[in-house]
This record gives sequence, structure tokens and C-alpha cells, in this order.
Amino acid sequence: MSKFLKIHDDALTPMYIHKQAMRYMLEECRGDLSAFNKYPQGSSKGKEEYILKALMDRAGNNLRMYGTAREFAENLEVYGNFTGSHVFFNAIDEPYQTSPIIYRSLKNEEYIYKSDLLVILHNIINQINPNFPFEAMSIIAFSLKSLEEKVTDNMEFVRFDEKFFDEIEKELREEIDKNTMRRPETDNLMKEMSGMTFEKCLEKVKSVAPEETWRDQGQMRDRRIRTVFTTTCKEFPRGMHHLPMSVIYFACDPVIKAIGNVRRNHLGFLRLRDKKSAVTVRLFEDEHGGERFVMKDELDDTLYTIGEEEIHVILTMSQEEVYQKLGHQNVEFILHPIRRAKHRAVPIRGPGASGPNNFFILAIDAFFELSKSVITGCKFFQNHDFQRFAMIMEEVDSILKPHCEKPYFIIIQAIDVIKKTLFICDFFFKKNVALKEIRNAKSDGFSLQNLKNELKHLGLTETFPEIQEHAEAVYEGIDNVKKEKFLRTCDLFDAVESCQMICILNRLPNLKKFVHNQKGCGRIAGLKCEKCEKTSEIQNSMKNLKIESSGCHICSTQIKTSDVVTRCPLCKTRFHSNCALKWIKDQKHCPACKGDFPGI
Repeated sequence: MSKFLKIHDDALTPMYIHKQAMRYMLEECRGDLSAFNKYPQGSSKGKEEYILKALMDRAGNNLRMYGTAREFAENLEVYGNFTGSHVFFNAIDEPYQTSPIIYRSLKNEEYIYKSDLLVILHNIINQINPNFPFEAMSIIAFSLKSLEEKVTDNMEFVRFDEKFFDEIEKELREEIDKNTMRRPETDNLMKEMSGMTFEKCLEKVKSVAPEETWRDQGQMRDRRIRTVFTTTCKEFPRGMHHLPMSVIYFACDPVIKAIGNVRRNHLGFLRLRDKKSAVTVRLFEDEHGGERFVMKDELDDTLYTIGEEEIHVILTMSQEEVYQKLGHQNVEFILHPIRRAKHRAVPIRGPGASGPNNFFILAIDAFFELSKSVITGCKFFQNHDFQRFAMIMEEVDSILKPHCEKPYFIIIQAIDVIKKTLFICDFFFKKNVALKEIRNAKSDGFSLQNLKNELKHLGLTETFPEIQEHAEAVYEGIDNVKKEKFLRTCDLFDAVESCQMICILNRLPNLKKFVHNQKGCGRIAGLKCEKCEKTSEIQNSMKNLKIESSGCHICSTQIKTSDVVTRCPLCKTRFHSNCALKWIKDQKHCPACKGDFPGI
């Protein structure tokens, strides 16, 4: 890893891990954990598992579905590693703690998000001053984050150039040295602050950063720095609070001045892209669907037009459609993989203004997260009333679109909108049903019969009389992907969830169609999808058809030399391959000779 990407160990805090964990776990499992803070002091580096073990112990049985503390930590490492994570996790009062990610363009050139330039600045400063006090590190980070909030509203990328950052590091060192306070200036400041109250000293220290640094929503940074200094000053004799606070002032002042000077020396640094320059567009890759696509709204924003899609949803365009729309415009496509931890997808910042409410995930991932919340978090189907759920799910077709065959994104807050629509909590109180917990698996695992017994124990056989019929297929699927020798309690949670999801999808054709169209069937253990099986048969049949260049018999248009074509194995008539594939989905015979295709 480049030294410019590495976060300083002392910047890593237990409370940041806590905030990540709170967003990762189901809302229904959080309880009073948000106020829990019994963590070790200092850096969290190397203590991630210990910190999460403390949180899981405090939660009792509520977090068993996440496996061991080590597994929880591994999933958080994936889930929390994305640009803008401090915004999403509401950690604007923490130092930067997520390393910038390098993305590659289709030309194999390296890019980073423009906002990550500020993270790199933070890293460089911490490398120049490896013994920087945490208080000073925090104030510098707060200053940079306030700058980020002003200048990075648009999704932009810049090339990752180590030589440029070497130059920035050299300039920062020179500027910091030039602006460092020396005697008698330090003596005068120390004398001035010695006569100040704690509040006056705090205001003096805060004054080294621009005023907007402390104007964040809720004044979280002000409260955080006040708490930090209150704790620090307790270690000094009464009335000596000015000593640590003046040291922090001395440390921060030259650095913040240096940052300002370097920015002025490099006027293009963080400046928004000129409309005439090349544009960068994220080209998302999803390993489950095997597709590449862009956000339509992002493309429209890049081209300075206004999108008209629903606020909760961003539709996509394929790479081919983008080429058709843009023609020869100067666009650089940045490959951006869709990443997932076991229980949640990694959030992706949407186009437009920055903020905690502008993060998206694919619609299929939103469906799985909603399902976990309804099934495992709320235990919805222990209430033996499926019809209420079915009626309300029919009303959310505008979000979970059953007829949309392309991948699309949903704003994360939309999941909460659907949950509120379901009136889950109110519904539970009215039904007055005693909800049951999944029991722990034995040390040597659980059997198929144990799974069936658990479904009955939870009362799910009353809601779904057929649910035990799916247990065998689900059990086999879960057993095939288990991480340890024996199936564990976390695997039992997955199995119970999959059994319910199969029952739900079989009863709601539109929802099942949505899952199929969004390439989600293979992610549900034991689910049998007739459409997936048919598509597989068609693809296997197409392998037997000879494909070459040449003239179409289905769409009646001329076949160009560059087009890919398919011949009928019976009469050798030529078709566009795309036309042939669409034809075979609904027909079993050749449109020319009317003969039946073999193997279909």
C-alpha cells in the first residue's frame, strides 16, 4: 500500500468501530447498545475483535446471528471501507479512519475520489508529525472535513499520482517549519493562556481552525473536542489546564496555515471540474449479475442535465447504452465494484450533494436487508398473519420494481420507509403474540430434523404450513457454505431466514419476479427458480448453435459484417444472436424452417 493511503494507527478509535457496528447490525437488535462505551482507551489498532467482543457480550443473545467477534470484525472491515464512510456513520467528529481506495479506469489508469485528497493530506500530516497528539490530530481532521463539505458536492475522480503527493509532502514540511512558533512567541502565548479559564483556553485552541469547522450540524465537533480536552486536563493539577491546551495550539497552528498555503499554491486542488474537461463516470461491476452499468442520474449530472427519476430510486444504463448516448464525448469510465459483507452491502454515495442521506445500494441488496429486518429482527411471521404483509408489499412496487430487468439503486433510507409502511411495531403490540428466540445449536451442529423442529418451535408452521418442505434444500445449501466443521447458531439463523424467504416469494409472484430480474435467486439457499432454470437451459442450447459473422431472419434488418450471428442448426438460416436468444425464450422452433430446436 502506498504510504499516502495508510491511516495513522493513532487516528483509529474504538468509538468509530462502535458506530460502524451499530449501522451494520439490525436496528431491532441495537437496544441500548448505542450508549455503550466500555472500550479500551487509545488506538483501536489490533483491538477490533476485543472491542466487538465487549459489544456482543453487552448485547446478550441479540447478536448471535453475526457469528464470532472475529467474523463480525471481518465483515465490518468490508462494510466500513468506502469513501465518505465518516459521513454515513455520522463520524464527522472523528479523525479520518478509512484509507482512500484506488480505482482503475478502462484504460487501466489509477484514480481516487477527489474527496480522498483530504484524507491523503491528513495522512501526510500524520507522517510528518508521527507523534502528533490525538487532540491536534482531531482538530486537523475536523478542519479538513469542513473543507470537504464545502467543495466536494459532485462525484469526481482525480488521478492517483504519487509524484504529485511527494511534492505536496515536501511543500507541507517546508510550510509547517516556516510557520512553527518559536520563542519569544511561544512564551508570550503560554503566558496569555495561563490567565485564561478553561472555556477561554478552549476557544483559543478552536480559533486555529476556520470558523466553519465548528458549524457542523448538531455541533458534534465542538462537543467532541470539549470532551477530549476535559479528559486530558484532568491529568494535570488544578488550574494548569492551559499547559496541554497551549501545546495543542502550538501543534495545530502551523499545520493549518500550511494546508491553506499549499492549497493556494495548487489552485486546481479540490476545485470542481471545468465543464470542458474530461468527465469521469463510475462503471459499476456486480459479480452476482455479471453486469456493468452506470447510474443514469450520475450520467445526467455529468452531462449537465437534470434527471427525472423518483427520489428513492436511481435507474441504470448498460455500458453499451452509455456509448450510444455519449458518442465520442470525452468520458473516462472508472471501474467500481459492488461490494458486500455477509449481512449488508457496502453503501455507495449517490450523485449530487454530499450528506448522510445520499447513500445507495442495489435494489436487490435493499430487499435482502429489508427481509433480514422483517424476518429476523422483527420476527414478523411469528404472528401468523401473512395477508397484512402481502397487502402492504403490493404498495411498494414503485421501490421494489417487479418488471425492471436492469439493476437499479435504492436510497438506503427507503428501507425504513417500507418498514414504516408495514407498521411493524404497532402490529406486534396489537397481536399480543409472545415472540420466540431461535435456540442455540449444539456444539456438534444441528441436523435437518433440528431445523424442522426449530421452524415449528418458532410457530412458523402456522404461518407457512409448507415451510418444512423447503428445509432439506435449505439445509443442504447452508451446509455447503458453512465456515467451520459443524453448523453453528449463526447458520441456523440463516437457514430459518431462507426457509421463510422461499415461502414469501412463492406466495408473492411479483416479489419473486423482482428477485429473479435483479439476479438474486442464487443468494437464497434452497430456492428453486423456474425462470433461472429455463435461462440456464437456453444458454446451454445456444452453445450448440454455431456463431459467426454475417445476414437477420427475425428482425428483417441487414446484418453488418461486425455483427455476431447465429445459425439454425437445422436449416442454417442466419439471425442476429440477440434476436435468436429472445426468440428461443418463448419459442421452440426455427422462425424460418419451423423445425424444433434440438434440446429445447
